[in-house]
Amino acid sequence: MVGIVVTAILGCIVWYYCAHPGIYDKLWIIVGANAPAYVGFVVSIAYAIYCWKRNPEAFTLIEIPIQIAVSAIAIVLIYPLFYYETANVDDVEIWDGHVVNAVYAEGWTERVHRTCSRKVGKSTVTYDCSYNVYHPPVWTGHTNNGSVEDFGIGSGTYAAYVGRFGNQDQTGSGHPGQISFGDGRTFQTNYNEKDPDSLVPSAQEHAYVNYVKGAQLSLHRKGLGNEVGFEKFFAPYPSVQSGTYGPIEFNHVVAMGAAVPSAWAQIVDQALDRSLAYLGRTRQVNVLVYVVGSDKRAFKDALDAKWANGKKNDVVVLVGAPAFPEIAWADVSAWTETDLFHVSLRDRVSEMKTLDDPDAFAAAIVDQILLPAGKGGYDRKPMEEYEYLASEIELPLWAHAFVWIICGFLAWITGWALENNELRDGGSGGYGNDYYSPRSRNNRFGGY
Repeated sequence: MVGIVVTAILGCIVWYYCAHPGIYDKLWIIVGANAPAYVGFVVSIAYAIYCWKRNPEAFTLIEIPIQIAVSAIAIVLIYPLFYYETANVDDVEIWDGHVVNAVYAEGWTERVHRTCSRKVGKSTVTYDCSYNVYHPPVWTGHTNNGSVEDFGIGSGTYAAYVGRFGNQDQTGSGHPGQISFGDGRTFQTNYNEKDPDSLVPSAQEHAYVNYVKGAQLSLHRKGLGNEVGFEKFFAPYPSVQSGTYGPIEFNHVVAMGAAVPSAWAQIVDQALDRSLAYLGRTRQVNVLVYVVGSDKRAFKDALDAKWANGKKNDVVVLVGAPAFPEIAWADVSAWTETDLFHVSLRDRVSEMKTLDDPDAFAAAIVDQILLPAGKGGYDRKPMEEYEYLASEIELPLWAHAFVWIICGFLAWITGWALENNELRDGGSGGYGNDYYSPRSRNNRFGGY
């Protein structure tokens, strides 16, 4: 029972990490840069030695490593989880791309063959206990960013893809063990590169560990006060929405306090969508245009503070346009290796004077991103270069306490199980079948 409890707790945590691939190693960098985890390791070793010293007959030397191992596993799994959920380091970035195909798998029925047995008097009788399993139909979309971006759709959305791509092929005719007839087939519709008009841009949210976002609260950096006076111009960071082709739509244009025509915003959004369908993957970039009705360039610092400097692959083009379409000022916020990109793109937009031509505006952004980094192009700065902030990321005191309570409970219940182990010798509690072993005598005469 104890093993089931411990395994269930740690198993749930492992499942959580599997559901958020790629974050554990980044979280351990944070845990490793802070002292509490190391204190936990020392305490777990001390507790194991204490259990042995207290009752060496029941808790033997060879059980010390078991006790320490369980505690250590609990610490290395639980501490990163709490950092991710409570230290403000959890974040999502937008991966742009395009849909390469959609797949429809028909429902089908499988026969699972199984033989069971039961006791009838002194005899054992075997019988067929096979059963049927129904597999419901599944519709799935796939992007050019690989299997990490498979997304679920419905029958209506799949039909929309067939109409958009203009093709459908049968790719499968059945499954092993299938007993149903006239179903179980698989169909697929594919995007054809020779028909660019059928392109379906996509955007998906991907979780990552943001050292900069987590360090802002603990560093209390002075930029956090820059929001004052600009509250009415802030918009929440856009999120991926569902649309005609599934949960893959992202609005690349934000307008706050500026009279931006919806037609202008739509043209810019669609132009960026089509370009990012390929640039999103090749240059690891996402673009946001933020048009604000303020003539104060200080809004850039305010938005940086509000959005915690944005996402790691963002290029945020800010345009002050209180008298749209006239450009009062322009600026750029991006995590990039070269400052020349910021300056070049800012100057390029400023020199346009007005936003009358949405196609030219979007083209200017894309052209600047495409340039080589040495000539002012975009080159994303890796998150690894911000690892020095890991030691500045703080876990709330209540979270520390909760982690210690969980780890302490697991350590105690493991120690109790090792001291009261009844399985080693078939029930006596010792290491052999000697009824007079020390552990057996403890059990026979009332325990410890």
